[in-house]
This record gives sequence, C-alpha cells and structure tokens, in this order.
Amino acid sequence: MATSTEIAAAVAEIVGRSGHTTKITQAIEFALEAIQQRHDFRVAYTFPSDVTVTIAENNCTATIPAGYLRLMSVALVRGDYIWPVDIKTLNWIHHEYPRIGSRSWCGCEIAGVFLFRPDPVTGDKVRFIVINPLAFNGTSTEAPAGLSKAITAYAASYVFDALEIPESAKAWGQRYEIALRLAIISDVRGNLNQKSYQLDTRRDTLDDLLGEGPQEIP
Repeated sequence: MATSTEIAAAVAEIVGRSGHTTKITQAIEFALEAIQQRHDFRVAYTFPSDVTVTIAENNCTATIPAGYLRLMSVALVRGDYIWPVDIKTLNWIHHEYPRIGSRSWCGCEIAGVFLFRPDPVTGDKVRFIVINPLAFNGTSTEAPAGLSKAITAYAASYVFDALEIPESAKAWGQRYEIALRLAIISDVRGNLNQKSYQLDTRRDTLDDLLGEGPQEIP
C-alpha cells in the first residue's frame, strides 16, 4: 500500500516531467471514482451502529449515516431479532401500500432518510450497510488495500493523455485494467470466504419467525 503523496511521486516519476502536481492530484481523484464504478470493494463498506427509528403517523423514518455513496442493505432490529428490509422505490411503495401487509417491511431512500412501510414499532432500530466513496489523501492515509497499482496506472494514463502522449496513455491504461482486474479478483475471493462463514449463521426472515415462533439469532 502507498499514501497519496507516494503515489503522486510515483506518477511524476513515470511521466518524467515536473510541474504537473495539479493534474496528478486530479488524476488520483478520478482514479478512485473510476475504480468504484467498476466494483464495490469491501474496504468501502461501513457497518454503523444501529439507528433508532423515528415513529410518526404514516412517516416512520431512520437517518442514513452521512457521506454514503450507495445503500447496500437495510435490516430492522427488534431486541434480539433482525429482519431484512426490501429496498423499493418510492413510487412502488405509493402504489402497493397498504397492500404490502404486516408480514414484511420495505422502504426507500429519500435524501439521506430511509422511509418504512408498514410502520415499525417504538423501540425498533435499523441497521444500514452502506458503500462509502473511496478516498485517501496526504502522507498519513494509505490507499485502499490492493489498489495502489491500479490508482498509479490510471493516474499515469490520465496525465499522459492530458499531455497528448497517446502511446504512453494507452500503455498505462492497459496496465490499469490488469491491475484493477487482479484487485477485483482478490476482493471477490475475500468476499466469498466471508460469505462461506456467514452461511453458518442463521438470519431469520419475519415470515419464518411468524410461522415458527420466536427464534433468537446466534
């Protein structure tokens, strides 16, 4: 792994020209955006503390943690029990509610707030898993694990393209694709290992609990 400062220095050395600090900094930022459009890396996941649901007539909401890029999953927490929440569009909820029924929850994301239907009960909490923007800067924060080479190659390609050196831009663009594919493969393998462990941990749906009686999650 490398810091943003170290990657910027490496790119400057690759380009072999001075005076392009601004271009290189911009290139690193664009690299992070491009990488995240291709794959959701585990390093960007956040598992925040449970958020209390605000109960109000026809408006049960929970505030999504600030700064998120994308909502991955939502679950309702009631005491020792947890139920997954279907993420729907606001239009879908307007058309289906109240026909949704009381045996399952769904909701939608509106400007940093998650709206629930049907209504949870007082004391319920919600658990969000969100994807955050990939970011690092300066000398103290290292690049996300496994992404230093991809970021460096993308930034080098970007700067070469800005300098109108197409052969070098293309060559480093190819190196970026290779480095990114390897990083994605490594991340997917890590996810698969994590999922194989999670398969041993029971997560009941609300329908399961209603049909079989109370069951605590291990």
